[in-house]
Amino acid sequence: MVLESFQKIPPSRECIVLSEQETEVLKRIATGMTKKEVAYDMALSQHTVDQYLRRSFEKLHVNSLPAAVAVAMRSGLLDLH
Repeated sequence: MVLESFQKIPPSRECIVLSEQETEVLKRIATGMTKKEVAYDMALSQHTVDQYLRRSFEKLHVNSLPAAVAVAMRSGLLDLH
């Protein structure tokens, strides 16, 4: 599986910091939840979920969810276990 491949890549040395909320939203989306499910589960609006994802993309210097998950995992910011 693709996620297993990324988990084998050692963390990068670059210092990226995501907030707790940004990390949690990214983790939930990466595990297959929809934005609507994440919003409901975390008691947030869908707009807020989108904002957290946009900020994560900016901090990770990516333009897509798969790229965000890959970079976050390589950087040691996201553990899906």
